[in-house]
Amino acid sequence: MIKPLFSIFTILLVTPMIFASDFLVVEGRLTDSTGLVPVEGSSVSFELEIFSPGAEQCRLYKETHGPVNMAASNGYFSLRLGKGAVNIGTFANSMNNNVGTLTALTCSSGTTYAPAATASRRLRISYNAGSGLQTLQQLVDIGATQYANYAYSLQGKAASDFVSINPSTAVLTQANLESVFANQGNVDELLDLISGASTLYTQGLPSTAVNNNGQIISNLGNPTNPTDATHKQYVDQNLAGRPADSTTLSSLSVGDFGDVLTWNGTQWTALPPVASDPSKLPLSGGTMSGPLDMGGANISNAATVQVNGGLTVGTGIDSFGAIEIKNSNELQFSDGDSSNFVGFVAPAIVISDVVWVLPDSDGTSGQVLQTNGSGVLSWVTASGAPAADSLDFSHFADVMTLDASTDISVTGTNFFSISNTGSGPSFVVKDQAGDTTPFVISDIGSVGIGTANPTTKMDIHGTLKIANSGEPCSIAGDGGMVRYDA
Repeated sequence: MIKPLFSIFTILLVTPMIFASDFLVVEGRLTDSTGLVPVEGSSVSFELEIFSPGAEQCRLYKETHGPVNMAASNGYFSLRLGKGAVNIGTFANSMNNNVGTLTALTCSSGTTYAPAATASRRLRISYNAGSGLQTLQQLVDIGATQYANYAYSLQGKAASDFVSINPSTAVLTQANLESVFANQGNVDELLDLISGASTLYTQGLPSTAVNNNGQIISNLGNPTNPTDATHKQYVDQNLAGRPADSTTLSSLSVGDFGDVLTWNGTQWTALPPVASDPSKLPLSGGTMSGPLDMGGANISNAATVQVNGGLTVGTGIDSFGAIEIKNSNELQFSDGDSSNFVGFVAPAIVISDVVWVLPDSDGTSGQVLQTNGSGVLSWVTASGAPAADSLDFSHFADVMTLDASTDISVTGTNFFSISNTGSGPSFVVKDQAGDTTPFVISDIGSVGIGTANPTTKMDIHGTLKIANSGEPCSIAGDGGMVRYDA
């Protein structure tokens, strides 16, 4: 039986905490136990496993290579650990001492492994040259070199995680970095600048009030936007964006008390106050002691003008509101020389408000104003005066009330006539109680006493009393007469 002998010629690029490359080169020679007969074959497979270094001997990683053609190789091989077909774990974690605790492992004892900061690893090699998998009994220690020609990472950190010194195009040097971070105060101030909490510098876009600690902000330009800050010279020489007479304004003193700031068309300046005119009312109001002469101008945009005495207007009053004359005072219209007037006055007591709406045009000659009962007036033609010895009922509405005893006298051959052109009674007399049994002359001439609807020429509902006239009932020609002879 051939007993293989394995020699590791080269193991490269391993650091105490992390591998420096993404693979390790494993080279060696397989021979029999004499070391004279090499293992050769056209199809040799390899299995590489990484274990923890202690007694727990946890398998951290496993990969396979091949088949490899080792014919005429004299037993020599070269494999890249980390580039084979992975069966268990990852090569990076298996070689990283900063990975933390690895779990669910196959170990001699336990199932977890937490590498120490300087822990090494152990490599086990197995191969199959056609007669089954052969495992070399001795495990090869994988130690750490103190340097690497080219490192992909450092303790798990990639190159992008580090600051690169670049003195050729920048001032990022080790000396400058150490100067900036020379003490904790510098670090704190840098952090305050980043967070916006610095008390030494002002933010470009501050979100809170800026305290200048009583210091002057100098060398400002003239403002152009509404929210721009400005400087003393601009303020002294301008007011509301317009130039000011700074010479006059700056020379004001106690003796100029009451001077008025005024615009002269070119600049703002100060002038002595205009003396008040006792004959005129101030803008804030006052009491007139004499007539108000508007000089032909209008009083406009007034809410209420209250006059306690009379109001005399020469040309007219234009009002967009009601004109009220209080306390039953008169509205007077004077004649040409103001010697006499005509007017209107409200009664002492008005039951309810009423406004009469005038017609929109003039009436014709002889027409009179008539109300519709709702305050609207219109022109109507008045009926003519009744003729002599006649009574015109056209202006009576339903009821005529006599305020004194009135006689109707008919003389000569004249007569009192009622013509009925309708279908109701021609004449109705009611008593004071207004009962329903009046004296009625119907539309067909029937007379009803005690009934409103006579059915015969004389229809009496009640007692008929005939007085004794002393005339006998047997006088010739008295047929049809009704007499009472006691």
